Amino acid sequence: MDGASDSALRSGAVPDRSQTQPQHRTLVEAPFLKSWIFIGLAVAVGVAYFLAARLSLALVTAPDGVAAFWPAAGLSSGIMIALGSTARVPVAIGVMAATVVANLTGDRNSQAAILFALCNAGEALLMAWLVERFLGPVFGLDSFRRVLGFFLATGLATAISGIGGTAGFALFHPSQTTILTTWLNWVASDAIGIVAVAPLIIGLIHSMRDRPSLPELAEGVLILAVLAVASVIGFGSRMDHWFTVLPFALILPLLIWPAARCPPVFAAAAVFILGLVIVWTLTFGIGRLAEPSVSVANRTLAVQVALLGTSICALVLAALFAERRRQEAALTESSDRLQLALAAGELGVWSLDLKTAHFQCDRRHSQIHRHPPGAEPRTPREAMAFVHPDDKSGLETAYAASQIAGENYKVEYRVAPAAGGLSDERWVALEGTIVRSGDGEGTRLLGVSRDITARKQIEDGLQKSESASRELLGALPAAIYVTDAAGHIIYCNQSAVDLWKAMPILGKDKLSDLAQFRHANGALVQQADGQAEIALERGRIVHGQEAIIERKDGSRVPIIPYPTPLHDARGAIVGVINMTVDISERKKAELALAERNAQFALAAKAALVGSHAYDLDEDHMQVDQGYAALHGLPEGTTETTRTEWRLRAHPEDVHRVNASRAQALLEKRGEHGIEYRIVRSGGEVRWIESRSFMSYKSDGQPQRVLGINIDITERKRAEEQLRVLVAELDHRVKNALATVSAVVSRTQDAGRDAGDFVAALHGRVQSMARTHQLLSGRLWNGVPLSELIDRELTPYATGTNTDIDGPEITLSAKAGQALSMVLHELATNAAKHGALSVRDGRVSVRWRCGLCGDAGAPIGIEWQETGGPSVRDPNTPGYGMEVIRDLIPYELGGAVDLAFDSDGLRCRLEIPAEWQSNGTRSPGTLNGAA
Repeated sequence: MDGASDSALRSGAVPDRSQTQPQHRTLVEAPFLKSWIFIGLAVAVGVAYFLAARLSLALVTAPDGVAAFWPAAGLSSGIMIALGSTARVPVAIGVMAATVVANLTGDRNSQAAILFALCNAGEALLMAWLVERFLGPVFGLDSFRRVLGFFLATGLATAISGIGGTAGFALFHPSQTTILTTWLNWVASDAIGIVAVAPLIIGLIHSMRDRPSLPELAEGVLILAVLAVASVIGFGSRMDHWFTVLPFALILPLLIWPAARCPPVFAAAAVFILGLVIVWTLTFGIGRLAEPSVSVANRTLAVQVALLGTSICALVLAALFAERRRQEAALTESSDRLQLALAAGELGVWSLDLKTAHFQCDRRHSQIHRHPPGAEPRTPREAMAFVHPDDKSGLETAYAASQIAGENYKVEYRVAPAAGGLSDERWVALEGTIVRSGDGEGTRLLGVSRDITARKQIEDGLQKSESASRELLGALPAAIYVTDAAGHIIYCNQSAVDLWKAMPILGKDKLSDLAQFRHANGALVQQADGQAEIALERGRIVHGQEAIIERKDGSRVPIIPYPTPLHDARGAIVGVINMTVDISERKKAELALAERNAQFALAAKAALVGSHAYDLDEDHMQVDQGYAALHGLPEGTTETTRTEWRLRAHPEDVHRVNASRAQALLEKRGEHGIEYRIVRSGGEVRWIESRSFMSYKSDGQPQRVLGINIDITERKRAEEQLRVLVAELDHRVKNALATVSAVVSRTQDAGRDAGDFVAALHGRVQSMARTHQLLSGRLWNGVPLSELIDRELTPYATGTNTDIDGPEITLSAKAGQALSMVLHELATNAAKHGALSVRDGRVSVRWRCGLCGDAGAPIGIEWQETGGPSVRDPNTPGYGMEVIRDLIPYELGGAVDLAFDSDGLRCRLEIPAEWQSNGTRSPGTLNGAA
């Protein structure tokens, strides 16, 4: 069959057997093949396929020219199934290339070669896909289902491929043979090639991962060698030689042998060897298949049928034997596990044939019952001789009851004492079950035995200690009672009676008959939700939940019950033991403690004091509410970290605090104190005074720190305020003294007599004193302009000779002091020489703030005198005129316009807006003054 081939390696490789041996990996695990693997695989498959194809073309069917056997199909399909889908592309390329070359080197044209190449590659791809799709990605020959599916996939793939191959012969190499015959020849040659070659390739690759044992390998190789020799002699010799009959007769047993005793790969190898010998002798006319009396077509058909049947039988037998070996191994493993479980549980095994009364037991059962070696009992009567005389009747009664009820047989008894009666008492637990036939009749009694002497001794000890435990429970101050499975009280101590204020009838009363329970909040507890009921009905332990017991007289007592379910040996709940603690005194103490804690927390918050504690080898800190409030932590914070403290501490103080504490620890001081700043979340800076007590381990290593934090921010602010006040006071005293000195000096320079000097000096000092008094009364936060003018004019005002008007303006302390001196000189001059010196004279003072709404406009003050004597500009101005003209520009940076008009003196003053005061002091200044 010119060009029937299938190759496609499936990536992922041979079945990984992940379910049984997860350590094995596939041959090709990458999601794609590397280029050099891709090319090498394609070339290797192409060369092998080409050689197999050329060998097959040596024997073709007549007259259609289809090869009688096409092992190349098995080569490509086997590689593709074994290796997986990743290698399908390079294998398909190798198959197509080899098919084209094999056809072109023969008598086929290019069109036929291409069509046959597509058919061969498609057949292999379809075969691999069918196996993977319906038999799973991991394919092996050790399952009958998989082998059968492999044969069905072979038939379907070759049938579909045969359609294309037949079309190629019909189109490009027509013959007198019918299309059906050509199709059958194609299908037969490909199918035989697949079933003879593909299983061997699959098995070989599978063996690379799961190598057979050395004995299996040696036996399999020997059998294959014998099979090869027998096949060559049997089929290679002519029929007229008598000695060829024996090797020929050995072929069938030699095929069955590896299938029965070796892994399936050896059966596949045997099929391949037999098929190779048969095809070789037929192709080259050697031996009994070269008989000229039989036509080549009939000989070919016979060989095809024989090979197909032999392959199917051998592979099916190999799969069945493999499944049987797995089942035997599983059975052996199960038996080993059973023996291991019996040994671990120290169980003896026994059986009794109910028809023959034949008794059997194992070694451990005999040891438990002290059977003499070699004298094990063989009948129930002999077995009963090893049971304690006092327990034989109970054993017989239990057996009879199990027979009647048809239930399992369970009984406990003592072993008969050994000769002399000096052996220790031995207890045995016997369990058995009746094995019944199909009609329900009991046939065998199977069971196990266990030495329970230790358990019985423990139970006896428990019973002996029960009375002592009851006495102990009765002496305890807590209320303790025990109930049965139905909730009836079967024991209670005196403390329980005192708590309930009632004596229960044991075995009859339940706790609900004596009192009812409420939740800690006073709500009534439903009976099904009671803690004791939960332990009894659900087997769940609920401890530590507070409740209230309400007695029959209505009095209530806070309690904490601790109910615990009691179990028997099988784990079933048989009752509840409950210890109930009266917590009345504790509740009173908790209430008092809570009140004291609340008082302490309020005091700590009010005093801005907080405490903290931490271990030096941990980062966590325990803090109280005062600490949390002081450091700006969320309400209710009870724990923070030292890392978070470092983030809150002022960056300029962190190193100083750490260094100071480290030095204190180094010197092993018991106390440590330091002041530092913290920055709260809103950016507020607070001062902290920290006082700590440090404890040390026995080896001198620091262990724990307990301390308090005190907020000293107000104290620090007061200290800073005092420092500023002292500095400012010093500054102002110096300024005042300097001003007084200058006034005295300039007043004396005027050349007046002593009386005038004293009067002028007194007036000016008085003006300064009034201004100082005015500023002091307002805490140096500034002075209203109207009040300043009014105080200077008041000594000369008669009610109609002054007119003051202007908006509300407050000047800073410095501006008020300077302006008051100027106003004093103006008022003094008006009283002596101006409008205030005569009855009809009048002084008008107006001021404004420049343009309306302009916050930066200067303050304008206008002094106007009318109705007084005529004035003129003095030739030699005195000290007062110098103050009027120069003080405002010099001290405040303002301007002065002084004019001696014919109708009276006029003075315009302009003060920059910056000397206005808002009535508050800025940080770093005292009373608004710089």
